[in-house]
Amino acid sequence: MLVPVFGLSAQSDDTVHQFVDIMPVLASCASKASDSEAQRCSQLAIIEHLRQNMKLTKAEVENGVQGTVLVSFVVSKDGRATQPNIERGISPDLDQSVKDAVLTLPAFEAGRLHAQPVNTRLSVPMKVSLNQ
Repeated sequence: MLVPVFGLSAQSDDTVHQFVDIMPVLASCASKASDSEAQRCSQLAIIEHLRQNMKLTKAEVENGVQGTVLVSFVVSKDGRATQPNIERGISPDLDQSVKDAVLTLPAFEAGRLHAQPVNTRLSVPMKVSLNQ
């Protein structure tokens, strides 16, 4: 006989969390003295990586494209950046370039919920200016 259990829910492995006990950080930043230092290190390193790896088209350079791209992505339980999504973009080509750059981010230490690694969505605002 099966008895229903109330208060427990089965979560699939692909659940993406926005709020976790410990946020994901780049593996290269994980050894910082505090969680806030590791978070700051990660945010700066992510933005720098995206700037170095995105490619502007000739037309974007000629038109002096600038603004802020808000990109979100999932840090998987195994520490990979996946599922990039442009929440607020500037131009289709630049937006695609940022999404492509997200997929080349180095390894993360996964976010944790109840001491277990989980898929976690991060959002990063990135200012784009040719005068950086």
